[in-house]
Amino acid sequence: MGQRVRDLILQRPAFVFVGFVALHVLLWVLIPALVDVNAPPDVVEGHAWGHEWPLGTYKHPPLQAWILEGAAVLTGHWARVHLLLTQLAVAVTFWAVWSTGRRIVGEIPALLSVLVLDGLTYYTIDTPQYNPLNPNVVQMMFCALMIRYLYVALQDNRTRDWLILGLVSAGGLYGKYSTALLLAVFVAWAIFRPEGRARLREKGPYLAAGLCLVLFIPHLVWLVEHQFLPFAYTSDRLQDRTAFPSFLTAPLEFAVGEVGKLLPVLALFSVAAFRGPRSPRPEVPPSVSTEDKAFFDYVVLGPPLILAVLSSLGGFTVHHLWTTALWSYLGLWGALRWPLKTDASCLKIFASIWGGIFLLGLGGYAVSEVGAPYLNDRPRRVLFPGAEMSDVLEKAWHDHEGPSPLPYVIGTTWLAGNVSLYGADHPRVFIDADEAKTPTITTQDVLAKGGMVIWCVANCFDRADITLTAEGVAQRFPRAIQQEPLTLRWATSAPLPPAVLGWALLPSQKEPTPLHVQETR
Repeated sequence: MGQRVRDLILQRPAFVFVGFVALHVLLWVLIPALVDVNAPPDVVEGHAWGHEWPLGTYKHPPLQAWILEGAAVLTGHWARVHLLLTQLAVAVTFWAVWSTGRRIVGEIPALLSVLVLDGLTYYTIDTPQYNPLNPNVVQMMFCALMIRYLYVALQDNRTRDWLILGLVSAGGLYGKYSTALLLAVFVAWAIFRPEGRARLREKGPYLAAGLCLVLFIPHLVWLVEHQFLPFAYTSDRLQDRTAFPSFLTAPLEFAVGEVGKLLPVLALFSVAAFRGPRSPRPEVPPSVSTEDKAFFDYVVLGPPLILAVLSSLGGFTVHHLWTTALWSYLGLWGALRWPLKTDASCLKIFASIWGGIFLLGLGGYAVSEVGAPYLNDRPRRVLFPGAEMSDVLEKAWHDHEGPSPLPYVIGTTWLAGNVSLYGADHPRVFIDADEAKTPTITTQDVLAKGGMVIWCVANCFDRADITLTAEGVAQRFPRAIQQEPLTLRWATSAPLPPAVLGWALLPSQKEPTPLHVQETR
């Protein structure tokens, strides 16, 4: 096997790249689809937002929600579409690195620069559950495209490339606000590097910046109208630890955590880059210039350095998934600094180690998903019985209201979002019964049209703050008809305590359709 892969890498690197990406997408869609029965929290939340087609949400910019809702409409609300979307985002990221690297170092080093990324969990184990198609992954894809098109625009100076740069930069900002870190690095490059200052005397950078700004204006207007709501959420998420010695420990924790995550990538890269006393000397690609090295120093090292400085100044802990978009070009950066070995014997060793890491990731994910409930009394939320819960609530609604679709479900984005995602009516989600969190929905309309209210009683493992209780529902919605708690087993044979859910029917303010009318139609 290693021999064949080695020969293919040497003879047909472009074919290997396409095959690798196709295999990566296929297996990382198939394996999670077989072992996970429920969408992960970020996807459920994104679908809940997406029903509203908002210009913004109380947590993030809206692009993730738009993508999920658009895909749901196009696929007939296929509940597993997020698995495919996530891997397509990873594939676009890989393509951006590959297409950039082959211009600079050639096809074989560019291929190795992509393959080493499979050692980073952001592209593998994290994608089905902890880092599915969420703002982190959307940002990762667009940041990879931003780097590619800035490099191409700097080299070729074509208007088309500058406009594409503006387009993908706006996409990155619509994905996640921290894309601004990369834009700040772009500005630093333009100011401090002579090549950048030369381009500032031409129209290209201003076309890119202008297009990005024009496309982002609708969201800026939304932010002003809603008092910059997402930034209040971000402020709450950051752990304020400005007292000594947090300004030292926060960036240190960040640095140690990042090195730990990158160890498999560094191990793979060392096989391809470092040679023993008898190894042949790698040939330095003639196209690698000092300017190319400096450019990738900026775009690869700049964002994490800025983030480390900010964590020091603010004394906050950087969550490990926040750095998803930072390391896509790490392999290519290394290939520019340490020429990679492309002789047959070294490639055979590399292919064998890479294959082991690839299969270990897939197998490890499947085993951990199936086995975790037996080792831990906190089940993975991808084993939540969301579809079963949705059936119960929608049936109760139709038994009372007749054939009219369930218009609203009220609760956290996790519980209510599951009803919206898996229910046949796909009701709108009134998040925490809070108009600030769902500005496109009014309490008055919910009271008029009715809906279902759901909240956690026990063992739901909902990370959201408890905002609804039986007493709170009775006070907020006096007409709500509370039901006996709903008890549901998790989708595992492990001896876990069942999830216990409180729920209530909020009748519409119109006469319910008699059930016999439904039967005669």
